[in-house]
Amino acid sequence: MVSAIDTTLPVYGNPTTQSVRNNFSTAKSEISALQTATVGGPFLPIAGGTVTGPVTFSNQVIVNSSLSLTGGGLVVGNNTTAQQIYTNGPAGSSRNIVFQSAGVIRWRFSGNNTAETGTGNAGSDLDLIAFSDAGTANPGTPVIRVIRSSGSVLLNSSTDAGYRLDVNGTGRFIGGINATPIGATTASTGAFTTLTTSSTTTHNNVVNINGAAATLRQILFQTAASNRWRITANNVAEGGANAGSDIDIANYDDTGTIISNPIIKLVRSSGLVTVYYGLSCFSTFAASNTDLSRHISLYSNTYGLNVLSNRLNIIVPSAAGIYGNVGGTDILSIVSAGLRVIGNVGFYNTAPIAKPTVSGAWAGNTAGKALSTALASLGLITDSTTA
Repeated sequence: MVSAIDTTLPVYGNPTTQSVRNNFSTAKSEISALQTATVGGPFLPIAGGTVTGPVTFSNQVIVNSSLSLTGGGLVVGNNTTAQQIYTNGPAGSSRNIVFQSAGVIRWRFSGNNTAETGTGNAGSDLDLIAFSDAGTANPGTPVIRVIRSSGSVLLNSSTDAGYRLDVNGTGRFIGGINATPIGATTASTGAFTTLTTSSTTTHNNVVNINGAAATLRQILFQTAASNRWRITANNVAEGGANAGSDIDIANYDDTGTIISNPIIKLVRSSGLVTVYYGLSCFSTFAASNTDLSRHISLYSNTYGLNVLSNRLNIIVPSAAGIYGNVGGTDILSIVSAGLRVIGNVGFYNTAPIAKPTVSGAWAGNTAGKALSTALASLGLITDSTTA
């Protein structure tokens, strides 16, 4: 309120008592009005004291020592203008907001005492520090530190190693991670120097790449940001019966242009694996008497195909055989007893024929001539005999 006390009275010299009485009366009325406005609460003395009712400050309040609120909260602002709470101190000192339980510190939110060097906005980083039940820092490093100069966020670490997000310990994300920015509504390519997953005694180690059916879910391998390989759960529609979302593996050339899409395909519904451009095997094959260092294992790790420097081996169980089949009919078999040709046969690039018949009498050499003709027709001999 604006005071109505006449500061020109009493006058110097010979003042009247009435003017003094008038000012005292005005002062009494104004003091009574102020007391009524504070709902009976006494005014704070210059040092110490307690306010029993709410107090509203219309301008800035500066607290040079401490302000204790025991009966409620501190409300800043009336939802009409921007407001601030300042924790001011010299550079190199901690400026804190402290949370306590029964007078013992539990958390401290701090503009820390890292020196401000005057170069590169260094110093006065932001810390969130946890404290034990006894009121000691636990752990000694900040739970969260935000570096003022770079905006980097450190979790359980106090040393800035130059990463935008530096997690000292095992991290867990429930949801997506996008690079620009983390949590962007439009997913983008995430960039990691190293991404390590680790399991515990109660959780398996899982990296999920989740997307809607008929969308690509991919892992890309790059060199200097240029594609080299891509593993994809493809965008073939899931139409039932386990169809769709097959796995494709594709390769790229040195310019990052795709070469073969795919080079290997794995069909989800059947488990069929298709290799489009050849298959080379170099791993160890289980065999005690043969070097099967290059192989295709077709049944467990004992039987299959292997290639040595000078031959192809087909390894089958001793009681089994190797069969050639055309149109559902066996035409050739190799068993432990030997080789059996079931269908027509020809040798030395001679067209296959049915088993020939040799007839005629040996007298006059008719049968011999028939025999040589039959052997020649099979390609086993060249008949250069004369009459």
